Amino acid sequence: MKTSMLLTFAGVVGYATSATATEPPINFVLWNADANGTFDAELWTGIVSAQYRDAITLIAQPDTGPERIETTVKAANKPVPETVVVVTKNEFSVDLAQFTSALDAFEANRDDNDTFRGSELLVSQPGCRVFQTVMGPTAYAPYTHMFTTPEYREACYAETIRTVFERDLSGTAIDKTAAKTQALMPEAYSIGWKFIDLNDPNKRAIRQSRTFAPKEEILFQTTLDFLRRANAGAPGASINVRLDLEIIDVAAQSSKKIDNLHTYDYEVSHRVPIDANYFQNFFRAGIYLEDPGDYTLIYRFTDLNAPEEKRVPVEIKADVTIE
Repeated sequence: MKTSMLLTFAGVVGYATSATATEPPINFVLWNADANGTFDAELWTGIVSAQYRDAITLIAQPDTGPERIETTVKAANKPVPETVVVVTKNEFSVDLAQFTSALDAFEANRDDNDTFRGSELLVSQPGCRVFQTVMGPTAYAPYTHMFTTPEYREACYAETIRTVFERDLSGTAIDKTAAKTQALMPEAYSIGWKFIDLNDPNKRAIRQSRTFAPKEEILFQTTLDFLRRANAGAPGASINVRLDLEIIDVAAQSSKKIDNLHTYDYEVSHRVPIDANYFQNFFRAGIYLEDPGDYTLIYRFTDLNAPEEKRVPVEIKADVTIE
């Protein structure tokens, strides 16, 4: 059994940091958490339209609950969003002094609240407090919770939109909830894998046949989720994933192991706030086999950033024939 060393490596590590005319927009999902139904979607939309135009789209679904966010976004017939921000809002008909006193007390003790434990304060100005809560491992998007009063509603909307959209333009902003989200994640796993059709000029199409000619490149791709980042949420955050490969000759019942075949060690694109895609990356690895026969390829990806108890190799088996 003859094999080449690894021919190609690639890993997409992160996404663009800001929306442009050629990039997907931010999508805001407005979830009206206030039982009184006081979310003014028309006002919010007007601010977005006046200042950001196509860089932000809006999905105003006051009845959307947490379990329906992903469905709502995908059913909205809008471009696939670069970032989804779920804004929930509570509005109180109190004067500024009462609001400030109540929110000061809440903020000082918010770690006693299961929802707001570890949250990041995004906006603090008269009549407006906005928090981003820690995104759980099964969540689709971060939650931005807004507290305001009718008198300060417009100013609060404008500052919330500005903060969420613009806080990363400097490239130095940090999502302080990212490390907390990461700590809650289980071990990494594969969302799916494929062999790439090399006849596709974009190298995206799935190769349907698992039969390869001798010395024909076998280009494998998988997407892993729940990958840890060093310095998660900060500029310069990076992945560190090791690939080991085992090649089993089915007829000969023999195997060849190539340990530490490659390490994917890349800086990820910076994004604030993080979202469900932040901890996903796709990886490619190409080999070829020279001898005809049936083989089982076992790809083992290990997240070296994961704590020891969650550093479980992601194992993917693929059968191929060389003839």
